[in-house]
Amino acid sequence: MIAAFFTRFIFYGSVICVAVLTFYFLDFCVAGESAHKLFIAIALVSGLVQSANFLVIRKLSDIQKVEGLGFWARWRLRLRAEERRNTAFIRAAVGVLAALGSAAMSAWMNILAESHVPFWMLGIASGFSLLSITMLFLTLYEYYVVSKLETDIHWKAEDYQKKQDALKSIRGEEDK
Repeated sequence: MIAAFFTRFIFYGSVICVAVLTFYFLDFCVAGESAHKLFIAIALVSGLVQSANFLVIRKLSDIQKVEGLGFWARWRLRLRAEERRNTAFIRAAVGVLAALGSAAMSAWMNILAESHVPFWMLGIASGFSLLSITMLFLTLYEYYVVSKLETDIHWKAEDYQKKQDALKSIRGEEDK
C-alpha cells in the first residue's frame, strides 16, 4: 500500500514536472484572464465527471450480488472486485484533487488578470488538468471492463441455470 502510494506520487509529480518544463522551454506567454477561463472550464468539467468512479464502485457491488455462481468463481470475483473498488476510489480522489488544484491555479491566474502568467503556473495547472483528464479516461475504460465482466457473469449464471434445468428435465425432476 505504501509502495503504491509512493509510486503514484512519483508518477503524478513527474507529470507535473514535465508540464512545467514544457512551458519553460516553450516560453509561452498568455494573459491571466484568458488562461483562467480555459483552466476553470477544464477543472469544472473533469471534476464533475469524476463522479463516474462511483458508478464503477456501485457496479462492482451489483456484480457481487449475482446468483448462480460457483464457489471458486465467486471467490475469484470477490478478490478482483475488491481491488478494482479500491482503485476506483483512489482514482476518484486523485481526479477530484487534481481538478481542485487546476481550479486553484485558475483562480490565481484570474488574480493576475492582464499580466502574463508565469511558466510554472501554466505548467502546474496543465499538469493537474492532464492528471484529472487521464483519471477520467481511465474511469471510462474501467467502466467498460466492469460492464463486460458483469455481462460475462450474467451469461455464466444463465448458462448454469439452463444446465440445471436441462439436468432436471432429463432426470424427470421437473416441478409439477
